Amino acid sequence: MKLGKVIHGDAQTELSEMEAESFEACVTDPPYELGFMGKSWDESGIAFDPEFWEEVYRVLKPGAHLLSFGGTRTHHRMMAAIEDAEFEIRDTLTWHYGGGFPKATDMSKTIDRRKGKFDEREEVGIKPGHEKFANRETTGHLDGDGGSSEGWRRPWQEKEGATDYHKQTAPASEEAKKWEGWKTGLKPATEFICMARKPFDGATVDALLEHGVGALNVDECRIGTEKEVPASVSNKKGNVLEGSKGGSLRNETGNEDGRNPNVGRYPSNLLLDDRASALLDDQSGETTSGAMKEAVSGYDSDSSTEFIEGVSGPQNQHGDSGGASRFFYCPKASTSERNMGVEENDHPTVKPVELMGYLIRLVTPEGGKVLDPFGGSGTTGMAAVLEQKEFVIVEKDEESATLAENRIKHVEDNYQRVREKTYGDPSNQITDEQTEVNDHDFW
Repeated sequence: MKLGKVIHGDAQTELSEMEAESFEACVTDPPYELGFMGKSWDESGIAFDPEFWEEVYRVLKPGAHLLSFGGTRTHHRMMAAIEDAEFEIRDTLTWHYGGGFPKATDMSKTIDRRKGKFDEREEVGIKPGHEKFANRETTGHLDGDGGSSEGWRRPWQEKEGATDYHKQTAPASEEAKKWEGWKTGLKPATEFICMARKPFDGATVDALLEHGVGALNVDECRIGTEKEVPASVSNKKGNVLEGSKGGSLRNETGNEDGRNPNVGRYPSNLLLDDRASALLDDQSGETTSGAMKEAVSGYDSDSSTEFIEGVSGPQNQHGDSGGASRFFYCPKASTSERNMGVEENDHPTVKPVELMGYLIRLVTPEGGKVLDPFGGSGTTGMAAVLEQKEFVIVEKDEESATLAENRIKHVEDNYQRVREKTYGDPSNQITDEQTEVNDHDFW
């Protein structure tokens, strides 16, 4: 079941050799240009270069969508370059995750270091919420039981005393006491996704009929069904709220096509992972939505001039209850997912397969081909296989390209098992694997 290929090479060079208007979508996670961990690939400037995005523009069909991730500090530069390449910016999606790892500098500790008093700081306990970090034997990922396992390590974990990171110490100098609690940044909990579209002549319907692209696959990306309410994840690992069937939002139930477009919620530009969902539900408590009422004749919401039968009425009422997270999409990732098909995946910016699958499904029509010029360790290709879409991935780093090939091949060889594991079983029930502590505990 081979649907695509991985090309080892420079993205701009490889794109220049591809046929014009040969892709129906581009879903990619380019460098954020932050110089992450001193990596040269994250400070090349390519994501800010309009000439690169012009090549993406050239190989996309008129009306095709581009979905490109961006960092909170640099996404505006990327979006400006995409716009300068003559793409039309259509929206900005935000992906929220609840386990972001704060990397800010503690001013109290910095002052004590400056004054040579850091070793005089007295240990007063364990930082709130860091109990599971105590007494670790290694400095790797946390496993599902709160212990540690081997995996990609953050820079601070390689430093002497990294295993003491959980300890809480008291200021040793008066100046440090004054600035205790002051830090240099916030905890990362969101990333932006630029939604852009290649312009075309005429209306969207013209692009759809002529090129087979231009619109969004809303019905296949609706949130939940009549019986399978979307995830409202409790704060207890491995559980969902009573009465909820949801975990994966891949619509596997409904009519013979595996969906019921009349009952799912309209997808929004807000995306949540399971931990962000749990945090939201803790604050919102359980809420109840009104029952769906029969549609009446009226004006199509997409066209204020076209009167048709059975389109208006309060169709956003679904007669269910649960936490507020049930209104949004909740992707999940796990350590075993990033290592799927390989001994160890040490790529530092792996995205969840389910999230990439959702984005591919949203913008890629049946029979369409999706491009990812920054393939990394192959998550877009894995998701494309699960969504049964053709794909081409380009990756400059040889080691990452090999990881991508192996991870994609694993999905191709184990399609049904991986699909059920990623999207949940036929009842969309959350699995233990989907709820284990994931990569974002440190991110």
